[in-house]
Amino acid sequence: MQTVLILAGIILLGSALYLWLGWKKFLNAFQIELEPNQNLPELHNVPYETLYYPTANQKILKTWLLKQPDRPDNNAIAIVAHGWTRNSSFLWPISYHLWKAGFTVVALNARNHGESDVDPPMSVYKYVEDLQATMTVIRSLYPKASVLVAGHSLGGAASIIFSGLTPEIKGVAALCPFSSSREIFLMDIRQAKVPLFPFGLLLLKFAEVHIGHSFRDLAPVNFIGRIQAKMLLIASEKDQRIPSYMQRELSDAAPDGNKPQTLIISGATHTSLLTEPETQNAILDFFLSLDGIRENLNQDRSNQRSLNQGELSQ
Repeated sequence: MQTVLILAGIILLGSALYLWLGWKKFLNAFQIELEPNQNLPELHNVPYETLYYPTANQKILKTWLLKQPDRPDNNAIAIVAHGWTRNSSFLWPISYHLWKAGFTVVALNARNHGESDVDPPMSVYKYVEDLQATMTVIRSLYPKASVLVAGHSLGGAASIIFSGLTPEIKGVAALCPFSSSREIFLMDIRQAKVPLFPFGLLLLKFAEVHIGHSFRDLAPVNFIGRIQAKMLLIASEKDQRIPSYMQRELSDAAPDGNKPQTLIISGATHTSLLTEPETQNAILDFFLSLDGIRENLNQDRSNQRSLNQGELSQ
């Protein structure tokens, strides 16, 4: 009997140690080392302003506003949302492409990224809060503007949830978004060769407690059906992070009357698609195809031309 108790104690101790080591590995994965932005607007001679504004938990976001100085009342605003561990600089190719086409661009740095405040642990829930805070600022600066959002990876997933909660969003382009953060977490568990039962499921529950919400409650696949805006889903052919079936899950979950456009970038990886001209042009063409967007941009230019002609005639 004593031997059995000793063996049971060893097994319990080993299990606890194994679970603790798994938890430490999980916590390390959630520690984001802040990477400062390069001053790309200045390098590319783009007029910009750094916005400082509050988000949840009394934290401050530091975000680029790429301006159209000849059209201060621009009626087409694009929010560009980076992915996990990234920042505004990483999505510069898309921000710059949209700015050159005439959009005013809000290049977001979510909490725990870029120069925005640190507020661990990071989660899709906090990202959605940061998008909502950004929307509040946009409405104060451009009350009549049509607002669109383009997001990559975690930023793409958060953009889907945010758009499902924000009916006034005009269009959303999600690049390599996951359909469920729970499935991504379980994929990581399997890749780490951690037995799903009981250790993987225990780690999953600990993770939900740690980040403060259930993975199921904030799965993008549960929000895409609420989106009233037009949608574009872009996937990478060689994405090693987000499996291709997640794009199908998201598309299938959308209502029949508002199925997203879908595109797969041939030969691209999870991150290389951001620099692909096909990706940048697809987002731009999608935004310009939405009702009123092209007209808004053209109208802004027409108003400015009229103003300039009036000044010349005085």
